[in-house]
Amino acid sequence: MRLPGVAIILSLTTVAAAQTRDLPRECSGWPEKPAWEWTLDERIRHRLDADCRQARRELAAQDRKERGYLRTSGDPADFVYGTDTPELFLPSELYATLISNVNAGESRFSEAMRSYYERRASSLDLPGAFWKLVEEAAGDYLSGLQEERRLAAVLNGAGTNERLAILAEIADIQKPQCAQRIDALERTRRAFPPGSFDRFLYVAVAPGIGSSAQLVTTGSLRWREEGCPEGGRP
Repeated sequence: MRLPGVAIILSLTTVAAAQTRDLPRECSGWPEKPAWEWTLDERIRHRLDADCRQARRELAAQDRKERGYLRTSGDPADFVYGTDTPELFLPSELYATLISNVNAGESRFSEAMRSYYERRASSLDLPGAFWKLVEEAAGDYLSGLQEERRLAAVLNGAGTNERLAILAEIADIQKPQCAQRIDALERTRRAFPPGSFDRFLYVAVAPGIGSSAQLVTTGSLRWREEGCPEGGRP
């Protein structure tokens, strides 16, 4: 997942790990409902709670091989580890990770992730045409990612002027991606029974990934989840 100011780390050794609730005591008032049913306000409020964030970082940094671990340096303003607290991810972040892992990465990795997600989709009783529905709904968002990947592949062998032209093309592709991602997510939701795709995101995609960033605020998270409207950037 490539989002402004966000670093995502994926550990294949922990993707399929069973989740066990082990919430730090500093994380008070935690909504008692499934991760996919949290509201945007709930996700942002608990994600940016400073005391809870620090306690979650310490929990994620513990070397527990049965659940995996994630360490960060410095004092980031934002931290999420999907194995421990998947509910803190925004739906669009998990959707971006899903599409990127399967369509925009190294082929062997993408094939492994596609196979894993297919098994999870089947276990959650999602339609057998799962990938067909997802990729059709992704539309321009997926097409842009694929073109961006193609252009990036030719950068190394390009001369200075050609590199500048390619970088300009990539920048143009990236400009509408935030809005395209939200539109694609909404179309994908409509392609499945109500609530079922969000459940898939939090059960199948969130575990094993981590996000750490310095420049994150309530406003920036909300702006991103609203499709990065022009003139509304915090």
